[in-house]
This record gives sequence, C-alpha cells and structure tokens, in this order.
Amino acid sequence: MLKYIVIIIGVTVWLLSSWIGHFTDVSLKIFFLNIGQGDAILVKSPDNKYLLIDSGPDQTVLSELSAVMPFWIRTIDLVIATHPDADHIGGLLDISQRYTIALVLYNKLDESSQLAKNLKEFWQKQAIKVKGINADEDFTFGCCIFLDFLWPLAQADLSKLASNNASISFVLKYQWFSAFFGGDLSKKYEEQVAKNYRSKVNVLKVGHHGSKTSTSGVFLQIFQPQLAVISVGYKNRYGHPSLEVIKLLQDYSVKTLRTDEVDRIILTSDGRKFSVGFT
Repeated sequence: MLKYIVIIIGVTVWLLSSWIGHFTDVSLKIFFLNIGQGDAILVKSPDNKYLLIDSGPDQTVLSELSAVMPFWIRTIDLVIATHPDADHIGGLLDISQRYTIALVLYNKLDESSQLAKNLKEFWQKQAIKVKGINADEDFTFGCCIFLDFLWPLAQADLSKLASNNASISFVLKYQWFSAFFGGDLSKKYEEQVAKNYRSKVNVLKVGHHGSKTSTSGVFLQIFQPQLAVISVGYKNRYGHPSLEVIKLLQDYSVKTLRTDEVDRIILTSDGRKFSVGFT
C-alpha cells in the first residue's frame, strides 16, 4: 500500500512541476527537430503558443513533438508549410490527425503534389482554416512574435517557379532577436530576399539542408548570422550538407550546428540574448 502511495505522490509532484515549469517559462524557444532528411521546426512563444514550420518526411515528427511539448497540449496554433516537397510536408497528415490545428499558412504551389492535395482535402473536411501567404502579409503570433514574410512576392507567378523557389521565407522576430527561415529557396532568390530586407539576423536556418544550391557569400554578408542550423539526415543520399556551404559558413565565422551530428537543437531567447542546448 505504501509503495502505491509513494508512486502516486511522485507522479503528482512530477505533473505539478511540469505544469508550473511550462507556465512560468516566458522565453522564446525554437526546437530544430531531428526528423532525418527534411525540415521540422517547432516554435514556442513566450505566452505558450505553438508554431510548426514544416513537418519532415514522415511520422518521425510525432515522437519529436511528444518529446518537447507537454503531453496535455494537443493544439498547434499555427502551421507554416513552406513548400509541398515530401521532406517538408510528409508528416503533416499524421500531425493533423493527432493535433488540433488552428491555422495553416501555405504557398500556392500546394496543388502540384498528390500529398499536398490529400492534406488540403483533410483540412477541408476538418474545417481547418488554410490561407495562402506572401510578402505583403506580415503576421503577429502569440503575444509578441512578429513574422515578417519576405517571399514569395505578391506579384510572383508561382507557376513559373520550381517548388523550392516558391518556399515561404520569413524572419521571426522577438524583441531584439531574429531568425530567418527560407525553406529550400535557392541562392538567386535568397540574395533577392536579403537585399530587400537589408538587416542582420541572429540565427539562420540554412536553406535546402546545406545543399550548394542555397547559401551564398552575398546572402551571408547581408544577414551576418551568429548561428546557422542545418536540418539534415545522417549519411543522406544527397550528400548534404555540401562541403562548399560548410566552408563558406566557416569563412564568414558563423557557428554551425547540424541535426545529424548533435540531434535535436533547442534555442532559447529572452528577446535579447540566445542560448543553445541539446537533447
């Protein structure tokens, strides 16, 4: 009997500490999830709203979300599907079936893949709000996160762009902290985005998993990130990240972290400084 009482007390203490810890943590957290070859980034706002940027290629994202989100939270307040390639949206149907999603932002190339069509059909049946987005439509998330959308341009003809080059690209800002997310956008368009933005960012999510088709010296010179994160699968068949990109980041003195080397990456910011941890 005593053993069961001790177990109950232990579980109760754990639940209370988890609940208190969640609601007293007023920092911004960005989780670069280790989902293999693809992108999946979870953002927790200071007021405990959740934003998911892409979902990786498959169900792996579910175990990653379970590891970083409190078990009692079953709502994702915003999903941004940068573009319809399977390594970015392959896990979204599984997520949609297990979590309540308040809003999805997507690009208008979604109709180009069967996977994307299946997703849109499911979202329509579940009455999930879905909205296209472009550089003219900035967005405030939670109490104090500003999403400055930079690409695609409102006047861009997405039907003439390759899927990667239609990637939703934006700067996430929290007070004096900023991070750039550009899906798989290639160098030409990254440079255009950076030239239009003309400001530094603290953190760069490296485009296209470190492929040599993304990330140029011009781009890095304008953004001048302190930290670059590459979401990439271990010994992937594409040879990502490119040694050319790794060397370029080194040449610009950008500290670089890779999910295939350090596993899940957790960035925490108070709006001024940021720190990085691993699990």
